[in-house]
This record gives sequence, C-alpha cells and structure tokens, in this order.
Amino acid sequence: RYHEYEKDFVIPYAVMMEENPTVEKGLKAVWQPGENGKLRKRFKDKVVDGELVQTQVLWEKTLKTPVNEIIALGTAVFSGPYLKKIRMCASSYNPTVAQCDSDPFTTATGRRVRFGIAAVDPKIIPLHTKLYVAGYGYAIAADTCGSVKNNKIDLFCWRRLADSGWRRGYIDVYILGK
Repeated sequence: RYHEYEKDFVIPYAVMMEENPTVEKGLKAVWQPGENGKLRKRFKDKVVDGELVQTQVLWEKTLKTPVNEIIALGTAVFSGPYLKKIRMCASSYNPTVAQCDSDPFTTATGRRVRFGIAAVDPKIIPLHTKLYVAGYGYAIAADTCGSVKNNKIDLFCWRRLADSGWRRGYIDVYILGK
C-alpha cells in the first residue's frame, strides 16, 4: 500500500553581524529581528505487510523564506556639534502590547518601530527631533509613552542581548536639531 502526506518544516534563520555607524561604539543591538522560514514537503510511503519499507519525497516547496537576523556592532563615536545637552533617565522598550498599545509596531508619529526610535515627553524634547544618546547611539524622538514624563527617555530595542553593553540609568542626551 502507498500513503501520501505533507509535512511542514522550520527553516531556521541565520544571524549576521554588521558594523553600524548609528549605534554607539562597543554596543551590540538587534538591528533586524530574524524570522524562521517554512518548508512543506510531500511524501509517499510504501508499506508492505504493515511495515514501512520506503519513503519518497515527491516535492518540496518553500512557503516562507527565512529573514536573517542582523546584529549591529556599533561604531558611532559622537563629537558634536549639538544644540543642547540634557541629563535624562533612560530605559528601553520593545514592541509588545504590554509595553506599547494595540499597535506596538507603529510609533506616536506614525513611523515603524526600529532601533533608533526614542519615546520622549514632547514638552521636553519635541517629536521629530534628532538626538544622540550616550550609550545607545543616534535616535529620533518619534514616540511617546504614558510613563515617559519630564527628563525620562525610553529607547527602542527589539530585544536585549545578554552581552549588548546596554545599560539603563542616567545618561546624556544631545539635541541635534530637527
């Protein structure tokens, strides 16, 4: 007897390291999160007297191509010029409904989230302002958050890497302009 069936397989994504001039020197950050792909195969089993004697792959098709994860290796060294320097309490957030809202991939200004997006209090730093954040790198004030008030800044990260070099706490934020 013959039996045909299909089975799906995960195609794992690869992790790539790339130098990045917008991330602070010495910092490692997920620049693009990886996504596994999906492969479907159709098999034909030959069964004789109740025992499997042969399995043949009839065809295979990639349903989803994997997306490589890109880890940015920071090379940015800031030396100015800047309009103003503010000492701020920094934290980080990622795209989850728990930390954001019902659309965690879109900022308050309509941009897609990515490394380099900062949530700020618009009374302190106007939205769309270009920044350099010590210990993080270049950013743009493009998001808001209910818990970000006064001299607080929340910096976007896809996820924390154990050896990223990122630290939260009080840091210097340099206002570069619009």
